[in-house]
Amino acid sequence: MRTARPVVVVGGGLAGIAAALTLGRAGVPTLLLDSRQVLGGRVRSFGDPERDNGQHVFLGCCERLIRLLDTLGLGAETTLQERARVPVVDIHGRIGLLGSRGPLDAVGPLAALASYRHLNAWERASALWAAARLDGEARAAETEGRGGAFRTGLFSDWLREHRQGPRARRYFWDLLTTPTLNAAPERVSTAAAAFVLRKALFGGPDTLRVGWARSALSAWIHGAALRSLSSLGLEVRLRHKVHRIVFGGEHVIGVECPQGTIETGRIVLALPPHRLRSILPDRLAKRPPFSSAGRIESSAIVGVHLRFDRPIGAPEILATPDSPLEWIFNTTRIRGAEAETEAEQELSIVLSDAGRWLPLTADRIIACMREALPLVLPEAGSARLVDAKVHREPHATIVPSPRTEKLRPPQATEIPGLTLAGAWTDTGGWPSTMEGAVVSGERAARAIIQDPPPNACPSRANLGLSRGTAPI
Repeated sequence: MRTARPVVVVGGGLAGIAAALTLGRAGVPTLLLDSRQVLGGRVRSFGDPERDNGQHVFLGCCERLIRLLDTLGLGAETTLQERARVPVVDIHGRIGLLGSRGPLDAVGPLAALASYRHLNAWERASALWAAARLDGEARAAETEGRGGAFRTGLFSDWLREHRQGPRARRYFWDLLTTPTLNAAPERVSTAAAAFVLRKALFGGPDTLRVGWARSALSAWIHGAALRSLSSLGLEVRLRHKVHRIVFGGEHVIGVECPQGTIETGRIVLALPPHRLRSILPDRLAKRPPFSSAGRIESSAIVGVHLRFDRPIGAPEILATPDSPLEWIFNTTRIRGAEAETEAEQELSIVLSDAGRWLPLTADRIIACMREALPLVLPEAGSARLVDAKVHREPHATIVPSPRTEKLRPPQATEIPGLTLAGAWTDTGGWPSTMEGAVVSGERAARAIIQDPPPNACPSRANLGLSRGTAPI
C-alpha cells in the first residue's frame, strides 16, 4: 500500500497561501506551485522603484486576513488605524469625516453619520433609517428564508425604493460600496452590498478601521509567506506554471508543468476563472461548476501613481466623491516616511469599476488626474510632477451582480481530491477582496482535509503519465 502523496496547491496568491498554511498546520504534506517568481498573486508590485499594482487596503472587519497577516508575522509591516477615520473632501475643499467619534465609539462607525457634514440633517436621518432597514431585511433573508427579491435585486433599485437621494448616494452609499465591491450599485446585488455594509458598519467600533501594508506589496507578502510555509516543512516551487491537470478517469493524478508531471491525488486550484478552465480537459471545462467560470463578469481597477517634487499636504487616505480621483493614498506617508520631511511625495490614486478608463491612453489618464488634483489638494497646483505611471487590471475582481453571485462555485467539487480557491468562488458573502481570497483558501483546504486520499494509487502505466514525471 502506497502512502498518500502531498497535496498540490496551484497558485501562490492569498488564496493559495491560506490553503497551504491551513494544510500545513493540519500536518498535511503540501507543495505550492506558482508561475511567477514571487508569491502574492494580484497583491503585487511592479517597476523600479517598486510601485503596487494598486493601493490595497482592508477593513477591521476582515478577521481572516488580519489573522493570516499575524500568522505571517507581518504586524510590524502593517498599519491598522487605531480608530476608523476616513476624510471625505468635496469639490469645494470642505472635509467631512466618516468613522468613529470618541464617546460614540461603542455605538460603532454608523454613529459618525450623526455629524457627517456632507449630508444635511434630513439626509443623515434618512441614511440611518435606511441602514437599519437594510440590516433588518438582511437578517430576515438569513433567518426566515425571505431572500428572493433581496438576493436578486440591484442595490441601486433598493436605494431608490428607500428614498436615498443623489447626495446620500454620492457621499455615503456609493462611497462605501463601490470601492469594496469594485462595482457601482447599478451592477451589484442588494445582498452583496448589504453584506459588506453590515460587516463594516454594524460589527462594532473597530470594523471600519482601514489597514494597509507599510512596504511594497511583493516585499510585504512574499518573504513572509515563504518563511511561514518553510517553517511548516512545506515546499514552494516558483516559476512552475501548470499547463494542465492530469486525470485518470474521474480522479486527479497529477499536474503537468514544463519541468515535468508531478503526481498527486489531491489538488487545490487557487487560480482566477480564465486560468482554471484553460488547464482542465474539455469534458470537464464544459461541466458545472467549471463551465460557470467563463460566464462570471469581471471589473477593472486602474491605479495611477503620481510623484511630485514636494509635499502637497495629502493625508494618508482621502476620499473624493465629486472628483474623478475617487480615492487618494499618500504612498510616501503610508510607507512610513513623514511627508513633511520628504523632498518628494508620491500619491497612489485608485479608480474602481474602471472600465471607462481602460480605452484611454496613460497620458490622458494622467492628465485627467493632474487637472483634478488641485481642486481637492490645492498645494498640488504649484508642485512639479516628477514621474507618473498607470497600471491597469482589466479583470481585477468579479462583479457581485445577482447573476454572478449564482455562478460562484463552492470550494468542494464533485471530482474526488479537487477543490477550488480564489476570491471569485463562493466565500459566504465576502466580495472579491483579500478577505474573500483568504476565506476561500481556508475552506478549500478544509475540504481536502475532510476528504482523505485513496489508500492506493493506480499504476503509472494505466494512467498514461509521461516519462518526465517527477514524484513528490
